[in-house]
Amino acid sequence: MSASIDEIIARIEKLRRELGELGEKEGLDDPSVLTKSEKLDKAINEYYERKQVEVFKKKEEI
Repeated sequence: MSASIDEIIARIEKLRRELGELGEKEGLDDPSVLTKSEKLDKAINEYYERKQVEVFKKKEEI
């Protein structure tokens, strides 16, 4: 089963916090920061894809 919108938002918020902390600790050019940033990007893309599906479903209902 896929994650709910709220779960995705919570994951995005957590990844943003972690990315900020990691960037301050390790420096923005550290490979671990890039990896965390890519995870955040994937979560944001998942959110927008899910929202798009919701919009299309609502349009079909009309």
